[in-house]
Amino acid sequence: MSPGPSPASAGPTGAFRIEPPAGPDHVVAISVGDTVHLHGSGFDAPDGETLTLFADWGDGHRGRDYCGPCRVQHAYLNAGQFTLVATIVDAAGGVQRSWAVVVQ
Repeated sequence: MSPGPSPASAGPTGAFRIEPPAGPDHVVAISVGDTVHLHGSGFDAPDGETLTLFADWGDGHRGRDYCGPCRVQHAYLNAGQFTLVATIVDAAGGVQRSWAVVVQ
């Protein structure tokens, strides 16, 4: 039986929080011009390791933040449905989550 991955070889783990909050179906409903805020929290990377939050807002824009804490935001200027994909990465891998953003 192997001991499993070492902390150095396992990617980060943690949680994303989105504001305004998404419903249970992972849909965020906003109006044109509203801003969506994305936070990464609780990530367990080794001390001193650099974490980066990448956000693909689904409308041709992207954001990035070097963590401590991880935060990005974006205003949607056009109506439509967009797929927001957030990824936290370190040297060993990453964690990804997505939401549907409906802009009316």
